[in-house]
Amino acid sequence: MAEKAASKVKWIHLLVMFALMCSGWFLPSGQILTEYGVRVTMIFVGAIWGWIFVGLIEPSLSVLIFLVLAGMGTAKDVVGQGFGAEIILLVVFFSIFTQWLEEIGLTSSMAKWLLSRKMLVGKPYLFIFMLLLVTFLCGFFVGIYATIFLMWGICYRIFNDIGYEKRSKETTFILMGVAYVSIMGMTVKPWSAWSLLGVKGLVTATGLNVTFLTYSTFMVAISLVSVLLFMLAGKFIVRIDVSKLKNSDYTSMGKDIHLTGEQKLGAVLLIVLLVALYIPTVLPDGLLKTILSAQGATGVVIIFTIALSIIHFNGKPTMDFVALASKSIPWNMILLLTAVGPLGTALMSNESGFTKMILSVLKPILAGQSPIVLYVFTIILACVLTQFMNNTILLVVLTPMLCTIAKVVGANPILIAAILIFGLTAALATPGASSRAGLVFGNSEWIDIKQAYVQAILSVVAVIIALIVVGIPLGSALL
Repeated sequence: MAEKAASKVKWIHLLVMFALMCSGWFLPSGQILTEYGVRVTMIFVGAIWGWIFVGLIEPSLSVLIFLVLAGMGTAKDVVGQGFGAEIILLVVFFSIFTQWLEEIGLTSSMAKWLLSRKMLVGKPYLFIFMLLLVTFLCGFFVGIYATIFLMWGICYRIFNDIGYEKRSKETTFILMGVAYVSIMGMTVKPWSAWSLLGVKGLVTATGLNVTFLTYSTFMVAISLVSVLLFMLAGKFIVRIDVSKLKNSDYTSMGKDIHLTGEQKLGAVLLIVLLVALYIPTVLPDGLLKTILSAQGATGVVIIFTIALSIIHFNGKPTMDFVALASKSIPWNMILLLTAVGPLGTALMSNESGFTKMILSVLKPILAGQSPIVLYVFTIILACVLTQFMNNTILLVVLTPMLCTIAKVVGANPILIAAILIFGLTAALATPGASSRAGLVFGNSEWIDIKQAYVQAILSVVAVIIALIVVGIPLGSALL
C-alpha cells in the first residue's frame, strides 16, 4: 500500500512538473520577458518542482526535450551542449579515480598514520583537531560518504577504547564534527561535482571563471576557521569532557600500516595530480605551462587513467575502469549538470529577457547598498535556506541570479559563487537538510538527538561567522 501511495504521489508531481513546463506556451509575454523567455522560465520553474518532489533524472532529461521544443536548437545541439561540457568529463573521470583511491585502501592508511603521531599524546583538543583534519583530507581525496563511514568507524573504536558512553555529549560532538567537516574537502576542489555546479552558474551569468589556486586557498582558509570555531563551541558552549582523551595513546595505530605497491603508486599520483592542477597558475610562461594549461584537469586525470590501466600488479591491471565506473559515476549529478548547462544558457541569453526581469525586481531594493550588504545577505540566505531545501537545487538556482546582481551593485561575482558553494554545505541543523544530516540524526545508537540539534546549529553559526569575518575580506582581496 505504501509503495502504491508513493507511486501515486510521484505521478501527481510529474503531472504538475509537465504542466508547469508546458504553461510557457500559453502565458503571455511582457515588456521585458519575451515569448521565448516565458517558455524557458516556465521550463525552469517546472524543473525546480521536479527536482524537489520527483528526483533528478526525469526532470533533468525533460528539461533538454522542452528546450528543444522552445526553439533553443535541435536535440543534437541541446543534448550535445549538456553532455559535451567539460564539467561532465571532470565528474566522470575524477569519480573513477577517487573510487580507485578508496578501493586500494590509501585513504584508510593515511587516516591511521595521521592519528598515530606522538605529538597528539596528552593533547586532547589537538587530537580532535587532527581527527577533523584527517576527515577534511579524506573528504578532499575520496568523497563525503566514504569519509563519514571510514572516520565514524575509527571513532567507534576510540570511544570503546577510552570508555565514552554512547549518546554522550562527547560522542555526539565528535561524530557531528566528522559529518560537518566531511563535505569541506569537496568544496576545496574546483573540479568536484559540487563546486562545478556553482562555477557553472558563475560562468553562465558573468563569463567569469575561478582560478584553481586562489579558489582553493580561499576554501581551505574558510574551512579551517569554521573547524576552529566549531571546536571553540565544543569547549566553551557544549563543554565536552576531554579528560579521557588526555590519557589516551594511539601511536600503536600506526603499526598496522603496511603500504602496498598500489598504495605507494596512489600516493605518488596524488602528489603529481595536485602539482599538475595547481602549478600552472604560478609557472612563468613557457612550454611546461602551455602543456599543463592545454591538458587541464580533464587531460591530467585521463592520462592517469591510461597509466593505471596499463600498469599491472599481481598479473592484473591496477585499475579496472569498467568496474570502477559502474560503482562511482554519480549519474543523478551528471544528468542534473547536463540539464543545468543549456537551461542556464537559455535563461541568461539576451533573447529571453530573464536577466533583465530579475534585475528590474531586485535593483531598486539593492540600489545604493554596498557590496558587503549583498555578501552578508547571501551568506545568511544560503545558510538558512539550506536547512529546509535541497542544497543542490539552491546552488543551481541562486548562483546565476546572485552573481548577476553582484555585477550590478559592484560586488565580486566570484566571491558570491564561492560563498554559495561553501555556505550551502552547512546543511546539518534539521534531519532533512541533507543526506549527511540524515546520517547524523539517524545514528541514534551513538548520537544524542537533542545534542545533535544544538551542536548542528552551532556548526551553522560557525560557518556564518567564518564567512562574514574572514570570508568577505579574504575573498575580496584574493578572488
